Amino acid sequence: VVFMATSFRRKKVARSPSAPYAGSNRIRFEGTPEHRISAPSGAPLGMTRYWTGPPSSQGAMPRDVLGFSEMSLNLTIRRAGAHDACETAAMFSAALKSMDFFPKLHTDDEDFDFVCGFIAEEECWLAVEDGAVRGLACLEGASLAHLYVHPEHHNRGIGSALLEHVKRQPPAGFQLWAFQANKGARRFYEHHGCEVAEFTDGSRNDEKLPDMRYVWRL
Repeated sequence: VVFMATSFRRKKVARSPSAPYAGSNRIRFEGTPEHRISAPSGAPLGMTRYWTGPPSSQGAMPRDVLGFSEMSLNLTIRRAGAHDACETAAMFSAALKSMDFFPKLHTDDEDFDFVCGFIAEEECWLAVEDGAVRGLACLEGASLAHLYVHPEHHNRGIGSALLEHVKRQPPAGFQLWAFQANKGARRFYEHHGCEVAEFTDGSRNDEKLPDMRYVWRL
């Protein structure tokens, strides 16, 4: 995985004591019917553990399912909380800066407000390894609004683990947006079964870069 990113449609929200964080805004998509699965045996509710290792390892999952590389990975995927905002925002900013085609329009402080908003308002999952945030995936209704992996941890299966986790959340189907210039993201999503639904000229995203919409259905 080179890098996963959605195209942006940020909305500006005035900060106040009752609404302290800036939010995010994405186009909604009617998903297919809801589905739910049980948590893996021994895993706390809302948390998934992923391991790579020999087939005999307890809880090991086939590497070809999640696209893991040869590097070992002991990853926890859990819901984000307010206490994760600083580290998650730093990872988010680093991911944006790593794209040579991407005109970063917002400061790191604005990124922090943005990340605080979607952690507070949406369903945000973090990939955590050794206590450090390696990646995030954020669902807004039936849209996968964000999927990012820290640039120092690409090609380790973290993006695949996050995407597979999101696929297991209801509703059973979602849409996502990616920049057309992000060839790594396009290969990644198409490899994982997402289908192209439309191309646009980018006039609706902040960066005005041509983008494309994918859909994934169970």
